[in-house]
Amino acid sequence: MKIYDYTIKQAMIDRVIDRMKQAVFQSADIEQVCIDMGIPHHDGHSNYIAHRAADRLIQRERKAGNIAYVERRWHWVGKEDPK
Repeated sequence: MKIYDYTIKQAMIDRVIDRMKQAVFQSADIEQVCIDMGIPHHDGHSNYIAHRAADRLIQRERKAGNIAYVERRWHWVGKEDPK
């Protein structure tokens, strides 16, 4: 996945998905996982890379039917292996 000029590796995506499976979450939780893995918070301009990565992954899993938004939190509802 490419966000602006930053490439996000599959290993990072897999780690985010694992976090989604562990417990309910909010977008900020996923953004923090991205930052902890080394994805930059922003690029020094107005491009917030970690936030955009979290949003794209949440939307991808939502469209695939793996997560649902219930009572202001995201919940994993999909199969165990989303691949």
